[in-house]
Amino acid sequence: MKVVADSSVILGFLALGKIEILTEFFDQILIPLSVFEETQSLIKYGYDLGPLSHGSFIVAECRNKIALNELSKVLDIGESESILVCMERSADLLLIDEKKGRKIAENLGIKITGILGLLIRCKIEGKIDSLKSEIEVLKKKLNFRLDDKLVNYALGKVGEL
Repeated sequence: MKVVADSSVILGFLALGKIEILTEFFDQILIPLSVFEETQSLIKYGYDLGPLSHGSFIVAECRNKIALNELSKVLDIGESESILVCMERSADLLLIDEKKGRKIAENLGIKITGILGLLIRCKIEGKIDSLKSEIEVLKKKLNFRLDDKLVNYALGKVGEL
């Protein structure tokens, strides 16, 4: 399965030290150029970006600069490029968390999931011990903001509520 990953998923799985799980789930993970550039800022915080050089991760630049310019008027560059790369490369799924970006992607007919959806899958498949503890790490390390209702739904889905 070919997916496009926005920054929140890449940064989140790097912060959790579990980026390799994405290569177990997906054959090809396209990282838009702007998202890849954003991840480079993590080097100064001691994050190991080596796993991003794994063959499953491919940096992909948006081809339609006019559409990118227009979409960037309502979304940040990373979300805009992620949506467009997903469409241009006929990806099966977009990994995105930002609410406005998710809504636009869905309106364009793009199938989406976010970090919580992926972590639920990790818990169900036994790749993590506790969804709750992974969410706490995201909040602590990245100041990751998640809607309480959504977190409670996710925790209930894996029997941790």
